[in-house]
Amino acid sequence: MEKKVTELNIRDYIAILIRRKWTIIIAILSVMVPLTVYVRSFPDIYLSTAQIVIDDLKASSSEFMPQALRTTRSFNFYQGIFKSRSYLESIIDSVGRYRFRDAIQDTSDAMLRQFVSTAITLKLTSYESFVEVSSVAGTPKLAYELANAATENFKLYCRDVVAKESDNMVKETEKQIDIIRSKLEDAEKEYRNFREKVGSSGEGALAELKNLQSKYYELRSERTSKEAVYEANRDLLRLLEKRMGPRDINDKRAGELAKIQRQLIEKEKEKQRLESLGLMLGSASQINIDIADLEKEILRIGNPEQQERIDPKVISQWQKMRKLVVEDEMELDILSNKLAVYDRKIEAYKRAHPDELSQTLELARLERARKVYEDTYNILLEKVEMAKIRRSAETGGVTIIDAPVLPLSPLPKNQAVYYIAGLLTALIIGIGYVIMRELLDTTVKSTDDLESKYQIPVIGTIPHLDISKKADLEVKRRSADGTKETVTIYPRELLDFNKDESVIAESFRSLRTNLFFTSPDKPLRTIVVSSSGPHEGKSLTASNLCLACAQSGKRVLLIDADLRRPILHHLFQQPRENGFTDLFLGKNIDDVIRHTGLENFNLITAGRFTPSPAELLGSKKVESLINEFSKRYDLVVFDTPPVMAVTDAPLLSTKVDGVVLIIKSYSTDKSVLERAVAALQNVNSRIAGFILNDIDLSHRAASYGYYKYYYHYYRSQKD
Repeated sequence: MEKKVTELNIRDYIAILIRRKWTIIIAILSVMVPLTVYVRSFPDIYLSTAQIVIDDLKASSSEFMPQALRTTRSFNFYQGIFKSRSYLESIIDSVGRYRFRDAIQDTSDAMLRQFVSTAITLKLTSYESFVEVSSVAGTPKLAYELANAATENFKLYCRDVVAKESDNMVKETEKQIDIIRSKLEDAEKEYRNFREKVGSSGEGALAELKNLQSKYYELRSERTSKEAVYEANRDLLRLLEKRMGPRDINDKRAGELAKIQRQLIEKEKEKQRLESLGLMLGSASQINIDIADLEKEILRIGNPEQQERIDPKVISQWQKMRKLVVEDEMELDILSNKLAVYDRKIEAYKRAHPDELSQTLELARLERARKVYEDTYNILLEKVEMAKIRRSAETGGVTIIDAPVLPLSPLPKNQAVYYIAGLLTALIIGIGYVIMRELLDTTVKSTDDLESKYQIPVIGTIPHLDISKKADLEVKRRSADGTKETVTIYPRELLDFNKDESVIAESFRSLRTNLFFTSPDKPLRTIVVSSSGPHEGKSLTASNLCLACAQSGKRVLLIDADLRRPILHHLFQQPRENGFTDLFLGKNIDDVIRHTGLENFNLITAGRFTPSPAELLGSKKVESLINEFSKRYDLVVFDTPPVMAVTDAPLLSTKVDGVVLIIKSYSTDKSVLERAVAALQNVNSRIAGFILNDIDLSHRAASYGYYKYYYHYYRSQKD
């Protein structure tokens, strides 16, 4: 039979959260209470701001200003001024040290600088060159005074920086002016002396040479352009020849075709030459006839099979392009000849006038040097004048657009943000802890945990008993050597099934029915009630089960076989002796049976203390006693120690009809239960079923809530 896999769904998680609601509430309170105290302790903060424009933050100061005079600075430069020690001290002096006494206790220089540095900020805005200066303080007046002092002092500092830079620029530039002025005077003197020496003899030679060189370079540029046109036409002509030619051709035919193409080009050149001389060549002229014959021969050799299929437009384009290529070649030849002529003229002129040429070139060099020094001198003079103007400016490149104002109200504290964040954090912590604890909890929680693991039926589910503390039993026990005394608290809630119609009583009635129908063919007459570990409610469950069976008319005997830590004589307020162990000392059954005063229900207590309970329970005497009990009673129930504590329960389980294991919800560990079941199965005990004890009826995910609802709906009522 395939085992069912248990998976948690949304309803299970919701049920977990509801069941652990107090854990979540405590987590929320643990976070929100100190957070509320902390948020309410926030002091009032006042903000005062000003807007300024810094010219040097622009991409360029002016389109008409020379590049050398354009000043640009990064925002970090001004941040450095804003956080400098001298600037912070100037703000402190402007505001006055006594103004900080209420805001800061330690008014030493270092602490005041740190306070002011934290209070004032400089940040960029979304507009170019616009910067915001702001200050925060605990009082509106201090915030205003800090912002005002920061803005004014920042303007003064920027003006001082500009003035110092301008002074340095003027000094350095004046040094450069002196050097350039000296070089310019030397260049003018040298130019003047050389010009007086050579006179105006070289000016005409230079003009004539320049004219020749100008013509030469014009022709060379024209030839370069014509060569580009010629190459483009040649590429197009080759493309047309490929379209008319064959795809596959041998070397012999290729050589023949190339020879005829050269002849055709020569004929075209000859025709162009004759036409340039003014001759009129008709279609019947010999040269045109030769050209036509060569064209036909090219078509025949190049494509003998498909010459009829060649498009006439392609042939026409081929003829026109061939004519253009020939014209380009002739023009290139003419330009090359002209260039050669001008080249010879230039060389001849240089050979004919060597002195005039060198003098002309030297004079041009001296003039260029004088011009360079003159231009540099003028630029430096302009730079000096601009630096002086910048130094004399009052703003220093900083303009106040919006002056700071006295704040009328403090900044919003955004308490809702803190509360929402705290609440979310508390919920995450609380829910996370609850879910993690649930996932890490290895205890048995519901019948699903049992049905998915074992092939053993759950014959009953017992709700949680709300037991009055007054009914608790305080059982005192001494250790074997008598040196230690322990006190154990046991619940005592025996139900009156003749009157009780509660959910708990009904659950025991259902358990009674399921127990007798577990094996209809071979009813259980003798059973062992045990658990995997201590404090799982086996004794109280066994007692109430016996009472429920007795109320239905069956003769029931409950035997306290927990000879180590017996409790039944306390529950039913009976003496421990004579009891079960006394049967092994010669007592008769009638001597140890206790009449509790309840109809059909008898009890045998544990009896006197024995040092070896396992030997008694494993003896042959027990089997004969069980047989005798079965003859007298319809149901015999043995209350035994936990399976994992001692071997008493497994030994006795082999001699009865079946074993019923009590499992406490959210208490019995799954691994311990698994070992207990294995211990019973190893001795071939028959486990009749599980009883899930102490379940939570509010746990709707396990259908316990529905059980409670349906019971109350169908419970008997008086008309």
